[in-house]
Amino acid sequence: MYNLLRFYNQNRGKFWFIVIVIIFIFVIIQLFNFFAERQLEDETENIMSNNSTVTTNRYEEKSKSMVSGGSVDSAYQEEFTKLLDDFLSNCISGNYQQAYQLLSKECKEELYPTEKSFRINYCDGKFDTGKEYDFQSWISDKAIIYQIRIYNNILQSGNANTNYIEDYYTIIKEKDDYKINISGFVDKENYSNTQGSYENINVKVTSISDYMNYEIVEMKIENKSEKTIMLDSKENTDTVYIIDSNGNKNYALLNENEDDDLIISSNSSKEISVKFAKPYQSELSTRKICYSNMVLDYDIFTSSNEDNNNYGSIEIQL
Repeated sequence: MYNLLRFYNQNRGKFWFIVIVIIFIFVIIQLFNFFAERQLEDETENIMSNNSTVTTNRYEEKSKSMVSGGSVDSAYQEEFTKLLDDFLSNCISGNYQQAYQLLSKECKEELYPTEKSFRINYCDGKFDTGKEYDFQSWISDKAIIYQIRIYNNILQSGNANTNYIEDYYTIIKEKDDYKINISGFVDKENYSNTQGSYENINVKVTSISDYMNYEIVEMKIENKSEKTIMLDSKENTDTVYIIDSNGNKNYALLNENEDDDLIISSNSSKEISVKFAKPYQSELSTRKICYSNMVLDYDIFTSSNEDNNNYGSIEIQL
């Protein structure tokens, strides 16, 4: 013990110098650690902030409407963008069941009644190779419509993405969730008592389905006359049309109907669908459906070599 005290007394200066140096080094190390941690926290916050800003900017950018000039409501931008991402990524990944669940009930009934029909008639051919996609708000007033573009993924397919498949998706509310209408389908309106008559012939509109480039009108025709009739002679392309709320005429694409579709026998009825070339405009609606060249006696129309003046017309006010 005495030797230890004697050693301490002889080297007291050196001892305390070493102690002070050790304490100084320890403090410096602690300061370095403190500032390094602060710098890491700041960098992490900046990265998270930048990621958040990029994501937020993406929502805002994708929500600017190209046609209507407005923007998707900021309260729904993130939700709608994620919904579209989810649907498209599931299609690309082959998760067709998950993608199918995101379709609206109306879209399923109108176009794809089963998951198999959705896969075969929509996904096959669009997502059969490596794909990538992009989308942009198209209309954001009465309806929420996005333009969708599906490209080749150049890394997976080896093909450049100069060509793309275009579609339009409409987002609708279904109960408490938002769902998607695809294939350009916008919405469908059912009618219960909308009809027009000419003598013993009655045409009743049951529904109108809006698409981005056309409308499909479902009708029930009742022919209570004693003659077989034909809704239109198909001699001209401007005799069956719809009139919109601006007074514009949009003509039927009767070339897509077989003649038999338009022929109704005496004392019988038939349900038919007629497509009209009508680009979707949210501010315009169909007001009237007109058949201006209805053949009232089909037998005479097909057998007579003379001009047949036995025509009628029907207007259905919506």
